Amino acid sequence: MFLLHVSSRERERSAFARYATTIAMHLRKRDDSRRSLKKTRPREHETENYVRKKSRKIEVDVVSRLVYDKAVALLIVDVQPEYWSKCAEVRRDFPHFPEACAKVLRICRDGKKNRICFVRASYTSARSKWLPRFRTIHGDTKLVPSATCRDRNKNRWEDFAKPRRNEDVRFKSDWNAVTSNREYFENLRREGVDTVLLCGLITSVCVQHTAYGLFESGFRVVVVADACADRGKERHEAALSLYGGYMYDVVTTSVLSSETRV
Repeated sequence: MFLLHVSSRERERSAFARYATTIAMHLRKRDDSRRSLKKTRPREHETENYVRKKSRKIEVDVVSRLVYDKAVALLIVDVQPEYWSKCAEVRRDFPHFPEACAKVLRICRDGKKNRICFVRASYTSARSKWLPRFRTIHGDTKLVPSATCRDRNKNRWEDFAKPRRNEDVRFKSDWNAVTSNREYFENLRREGVDTVLLCGLITSVCVQHTAYGLFESGFRVVVVADACADRGKERHEAALSLYGGYMYDVVTTSVLSSETRV
C-alpha cells in the first residue's frame, strides 16, 4: 500500500510538472510575441524623426524642383466626404490634415505646376472586382464610396480641397489610381512629367497602392506625410516607415514651404 501511495503521489507530481512546463512555455511565447511586436511597431517620435531625417535629405536634393519644375505633377487621392467629413475614425487622429492638404495645394498652385490632379474613388461591384470580398470581410463597418457621377461639378468636395477648372479630375474603381487611369498617366509621361508629389487618403490603402502603381510605372514618387491621413496613427506611421525611402521619398509641408512664402 505504501508503494502504491508513493507511486500515485509521484504520478501527480509528474503531471503537475508537465502542466507547469506547458504553462511556462506558453507564457514565454506570449512575452516573446509582445516584445517582438513592441520592437517592430513604430513609435510616434521615431516615425517623426524618420520623416524629418528623410525630409532634410530631400530638401537639399530636390525641394525647389518639387515646387517649381513643370516635370512634377501633384496627385491628391480620395479627399472626399466618405474618407474625411463622414469618417470620424480618420478625423480623430489627424485634426491638422485639412490645413496641410490645403497648404500643399497653395504651394503647387503658386508654383504654377502644369498638372494638378484630383483622384476620386468611385466603386461598383461591376468595375471593382475586389468590392464583394471587401464587404464580406468588413460588413458595414467601412463606408465605401458608391458610383459617383462622372461630372466633376455634381460631386461633393471637401472645402479645403476643391479642384479648379484648369485642374484634372480622375475617377478610380480600384485602390491603385493607376489601374483605372493608365492612359492618363502614360500621357503624363509623354508630356515630360517624371515625378509625382502625392498626398490624400487613406495613407496605408489608396495612397500606398497608388504610390506603388506610380513607382511601377517609372515615376519618382514623393509622399507629403502630414498631408496624408489614415484610420489611426499607427497605420499611417507604419506605412511611411515601411516604404518611405524604399519605394518613395517622404517630405512634409514645412519642407515644401521652405522654398515659398506660404
